[in-house]
Amino acid sequence: MITDSRELVVIAVGSNATESLNNGLNLLGGLSKFLSKEDNVLILIDLQCPFTCPSSVNQETFSALLGNIKLIGVKKVQILPGVMWGIDQKKALDSLGLGDIIQNYDATLITYEELYKFSAPLIDEVTKIICLSQIRTEPLWKLTGSSYLMWYFNPPNKRWKNISNYKNKYEDERVQYVFEFLERKIPTLYINDCYFLLTGNGPFAWNTTKSVKTKRIFLSNNIMAVDWVTYEHFGLDPIKNLFIRKASELNLIDKKSINLNSQVQSTYPSLKFPETEPSNINLEGLTIFSGELNSGERYALLQFLFMIKNLLFKDSLNFGKWAIIAGKNPPDPEIDCDIIVFGDSAIKSSKKYKFRTITEKRSEIINLMGFEIGVGETLEGDELEKAILIQQRKIRQKIEKTRKKYGELIATINNLVQTSDEEAKSDKEETKLKLQMRMDLKINKYQYKIEKLRINIIAKHKKQAIKNKLLDLDLNERVLEIPGNPPLGWDPLVYLTHFWQNKQISTLNLFIQISREYYTFPKYNKSKIRANMKSERKKIEKRDKEKNRQLKSKNKSELNIIENELKSNLKNLELNFKKNTKRIKKKHIREGGKNE
Repeated sequence: MITDSRELVVIAVGSNATESLNNGLNLLGGLSKFLSKEDNVLILIDLQCPFTCPSSVNQETFSALLGNIKLIGVKKVQILPGVMWGIDQKKALDSLGLGDIIQNYDATLITYEELYKFSAPLIDEVTKIICLSQIRTEPLWKLTGSSYLMWYFNPPNKRWKNISNYKNKYEDERVQYVFEFLERKIPTLYINDCYFLLTGNGPFAWNTTKSVKTKRIFLSNNIMAVDWVTYEHFGLDPIKNLFIRKASELNLIDKKSINLNSQVQSTYPSLKFPETEPSNINLEGLTIFSGELNSGERYALLQFLFMIKNLLFKDSLNFGKWAIIAGKNPPDPEIDCDIIVFGDSAIKSSKKYKFRTITEKRSEIINLMGFEIGVGETLEGDELEKAILIQQRKIRQKIEKTRKKYGELIATINNLVQTSDEEAKSDKEETKLKLQMRMDLKINKYQYKIEKLRINIIAKHKKQAIKNKLLDLDLNERVLEIPGNPPLGWDPLVYLTHFWQNKQISTLNLFIQISREYYTFPKYNKSKIRANMKSERKKIEKRDKEKNRQLKSKNKSELNIIENELKSNLKNLELNFKKNTKRIKKKHIREGGKNE
């Protein structure tokens, strides 16, 4: 054991990662003070994602650590890669070249299934643990550390089961598990590797991250002390780490109890930390409608946004408007665009929101302003008057043509009358009166049609406005539900590729194609999706019927009133037309008698 170093923390630097690690081990008194040949050693390494350092463990640091262990002569060394949900441990190791390193130092790769199999888990046979944590910035924890990595002793399926039950906060689940694991009292050496440190929105969002070479490695056999010093060294309040906060509340750690042995004289400059507000993550055309987010949902949403911002950075320019809805009781977006409903909480609380339905076109069409206008589209005031005038234009043009035609004939007769004898004059006057009467009768008929058209358009418009009160909805197929409580890992990316199969998403498709080698994406069950859509349609139809049942009786009465008004107006119009016809005929007969 390391003598008198219960809360000793060392900070070592070197020209390379191997030198930094060796300097740190020497400051601790040598690795042989911690390990012996007889130990059964388990090394937990940071392999959260299948990307190389600084997203995951530094191969050089890992190799240097195994080299030091081999020099001591430890025979049984097992490696457990702490991976996220869906990652194949062995394939991820091989893709980063870590499998060869393990084999070269005669260590053994162990899976979660092997670690906890049967009634006698192998973890109980372990005598020493080394936790090799690759430090990087992180949305909710600000900075990863040993307390962050220790949670990865918990198998992925149990991690996500605990997060998704909503009994506790996401961070609290992690803190609780680490404290429970520490109760095993297995001596552990904690190494916070900061030789390279990923800053920004990593480890997935490459276009918003930066690797910083600090050359620093932190070591201690006390998890609370090593994380305390790591946070404080990079300008963070250690209490921001919820594990340290809990330990401080339990009086398990305070600054005075830490014995710091550092090769570094000054702290490192401030780092760029990830964005923690989803609404501040901007992507072309995207609007985020967020309800109440618990910490698990917030974390999953942030990682999802970081990923798609990277994978759709260029392609999203061609998407137009689109939206993401997340959290409990989010706002109801009244926008015509692709909508992604992210997580079970958002799915459940937005089931009856307006965006989930679209107005279905009816067979009835109103012809206004020379255009066919479907259901829901109505005009008012001056716009309606303008539409009526346009519809009446052809009839008004006929009136003008009639006036011109008969006017020219009458003018010709007038010229002939002046050069005719008395008998011929009488015949021509009679012909002129007949032409005048025909013109007046035709104009009267056209005016009747103009007014009739006006009455019918207004009546149709009023009827349509009332019919629009009745629901006639269909399922909006531009809505994608991404299930999960919250959604897991990279699973949502598969749903996006099927949802946007007609869009340009080449980078996303390529990423999924490459990632399938080491990540188990869920199967996209088209039959199940269709069945769910059919079920949703039935629910919409049922909801529409319930509301329409209340509206129909009132609407029927209103429609009857309009129909009666229409009949009355048309009847009065026809009576006036007939009266005017008689009046015109009578007038011309009387004038013909006078001429005689």
